[in-house]
Amino acid sequence: SAKVTYVCRSGYRILGSRERHCQEDGQWSGEEPQCESITCNGYPHVANGVLAPSNESLFRPGSKLRVICNEEYKFIEGELVCTERGEWSPPNLTVANGVAGLASEVDGARVVVMVTYSCHNGFELRGSKNLTCDIGVGMWSHDPPTCERVSCGKPTNLSAGVLCEVGNKHFFGDVVSCRCSFGYKISGHMEMVCLANKTWSSLQATCTPVKCPRPVDPQHGEVVATNLEFGGMANYLCHPNYTLLGNRWRRCNYDGLWSDHEPLCIPLECPPHPPVTNGRTSGSDRTLGSTVSITCSHGFELRGASTRICNTAAEWSPPKTPLCEPAGCSDPIVRPQVVFSYTDTALGSLACFSCTEGYILVGNEVAVCGWAGLWVPSLPDCIPVDCGPPPPLEQGQVVKTESTKFQGVAKYTCQPGFRLLGSGQRICSANGTWNGDIRCDVLSCPKPEHVPHGTAAYSSITFGSSIEYQCDPWFELHGVQQRICLADGKWSGSVPQCLPTPCTVPRSIKHGRIHTTPSFSLFSCEWGFRLVGPKALRCRADGTWSGELPECVPMNCSLQGQVANGRLVQDDATGVTVRVSCDPRYQLQGVNRWTCLANGSWIVPGETTCLLAECPPPDPPVNGVVSGTDFNISSVVFYHCNPGYTLDGLQQRTCLDTGQWERDVPTCKVVEGCGTAAHPCPNFSCPEPKQPLNGHVTYDRLSVGGTSSYTCQPGYRLSGPPSRLCGRDGRWEGREPSCRARRCPPMQATPEHARVDYTGFTQGHNATYSCDMGYSARGSSRSVCQSDGSWKREGTFECLQDHCPHLQSPARGRLIIEGAWVGAKAHYECDAGHTMLGGASRVCEADGTWSGREASCVAP
Repeated sequence: SAKVTYVCRSGYRILGSRERHCQEDGQWSGEEPQCESITCNGYPHVANGVLAPSNESLFRPGSKLRVICNEEYKFIEGELVCTERGEWSPPNLTVANGVAGLASEVDGARVVVMVTYSCHNGFELRGSKNLTCDIGVGMWSHDPPTCERVSCGKPTNLSAGVLCEVGNKHFFGDVVSCRCSFGYKISGHMEMVCLANKTWSSLQATCTPVKCPRPVDPQHGEVVATNLEFGGMANYLCHPNYTLLGNRWRRCNYDGLWSDHEPLCIPLECPPHPPVTNGRTSGSDRTLGSTVSITCSHGFELRGASTRICNTAAEWSPPKTPLCEPAGCSDPIVRPQVVFSYTDTALGSLACFSCTEGYILVGNEVAVCGWAGLWVPSLPDCIPVDCGPPPPLEQGQVVKTESTKFQGVAKYTCQPGFRLLGSGQRICSANGTWNGDIRCDVLSCPKPEHVPHGTAAYSSITFGSSIEYQCDPWFELHGVQQRICLADGKWSGSVPQCLPTPCTVPRSIKHGRIHTTPSFSLFSCEWGFRLVGPKALRCRADGTWSGELPECVPMNCSLQGQVANGRLVQDDATGVTVRVSCDPRYQLQGVNRWTCLANGSWIVPGETTCLLAECPPPDPPVNGVVSGTDFNISSVVFYHCNPGYTLDGLQQRTCLDTGQWERDVPTCKVVEGCGTAAHPCPNFSCPEPKQPLNGHVTYDRLSVGGTSSYTCQPGYRLSGPPSRLCGRDGRWEGREPSCRARRCPPMQATPEHARVDYTGFTQGHNATYSCDMGYSARGSSRSVCQSDGSWKREGTFECLQDHCPHLQSPARGRLIIEGAWVGAKAHYECDAGHTMLGGASRVCEADGTWSGREASCVAP
């Protein structure tokens, strides 16, 4: 325990215990000591002498008294001094057997004086107690002795629980205070005095142990306490399924009370369930058997058990606390018409999108699984193809359009007199056009009935068409001559009749012919004659013909010398129309029919010529050419092969009278054994290779064995062979390569709390990082796709969590800010003509505040 030691100033001595201890009750032991002035009390007695001065009564340490011996006595020390112990030094001396006067020499003998020393009670002699003095010499045999205070050792045989405050050495008269140890009660006076016999006086007190009351068993538990005295321990135990609330052990204190509060036995329960970062728990009951459910926030997925139970050990089971980790993306939720494909849904994975038939993609074809389990950019949509207004239907119209989008239906109807053929509807197809083979077909009336002795003339029996009725010769029409097919599919009117007429047969005409029926007479002329007058006469109801008979007069058109290298040939019985026929080896160019007019001239619809016949231009053979420019009948052309090839077949072909070339075209075959350095093919070469788009080609020679090399511009890669060899067939071997744009792959590693957006994946396109809400970007956020197909970004990029609140730009000024993390800087600038009030720069401090004060821009 703590201890204090009291020390008095020089010239003072302590009254009471020099030390005090801090007890368990928080009080200091014993009484506070006092310091009193040290004095030497009274005058020391000097036998056979006096002290000077002798008129003072209080002597402090350092005070001196001069010793004056009586006559014939001598004091060796000369003076007495008051010491710090309040004692005279040397101490009082008692001179025994002192001589009252000088002894005289007796008969030459020496006079010797002897003194014996003794000390007061409580003092003991140090030195010889007897001294002799030869009067003749005047000296003592040796130094006088001293009286020193007796000392007591440390107290022994103390009762249990007694503590005494003793030093290293105690002298006669010293008082020592004692006390009881903690946990003991005092009874009596607790001081001891050092006695003259070097022993301590007996204590008039006892220390008895403190006892605590027997503790009471807690509800649902018990207490075990075998020692109720000070320092004894009480152990509290709870029944099964209960746990102790408070300290399990209590100690019996010095004051007779048990330490701490009495503990309780409460039902056993699990500790509060730890919070789940980026998630939440449901269920507050913590008793045995209760459960807690764990769910994650949006964008996070559970790693571990979703339910934990409080087991009999008052621990959550399973023991490992589940975690909510950043989620990969779920399957894209899109319309059924959106088709998507992906290999993974982890962060950074790609998904490609397209549409089903009849739908158009609106949005990006590619999305990346970003932070918080979201596809970025936003998922596309597929909208149906719109075919626009349905097309018109000839002789019909649209009566209903359900939709103009994919698989929308437009229904049609026809105008009166027409009927609908097909399904009667058109459907919007995937290519944006209306499909459906429908038409409005004109309605038909029944085939006209046969009219005895007459005919029904018609070109059609469809709606709107008409029938012209005509009776045979010598028959006359009774009823309507014309009937019309109506919209209901019926003929107008009723069927007429042909009744006999009384006309006689006309007489014959010279150089002509007559064909007679009961109702009509038809006339025609022989070759070389033409008809003048009506071609037919009708028998009227009164039995007379409708007109005068015609006549046949000679034609005046010449048939000779009209066509060079050809002739005119009569083509019909009238002699009015002729055809043109060309002589052998000539071909007709133009019209081939002429008509003779009454004035003897020919009507020719266009130019008519007979040209010398010729064959079509001949095709050259593969790897060869054809020579010759005249392709007329009997002309000849010649065939030649390119170097390195030989002709297989005849070299010449002749144009036949039929206008066709004789025989098949000959072929050019490769000459075997040439095309090497040792045996080159004479004058044999490949064509100059074509420059690829976005690339370049070089070659060493165009002859057989020559090599062409292909390279691409920066940002493009070669697809195909990098070089080609000129073959013996005059062709470059292998397929012609092309240059395709290099593509940068999607970013594989995205900084934490960041997402990436792409403008494209070829050279020059950008990939830009942006931070999630609550984080600010630091560093270069833009990467550029390089010509080698890699991304390049200057410096590093990271998303730091915002620590300070967001700042506002000042009115009539602007704010340039790095971010909101600790150490980020913000800089204010004012518009021209305005003055800034406040600091131009601020720094985000560790305590979450911005240094300085907000700046403002004011007009002068």
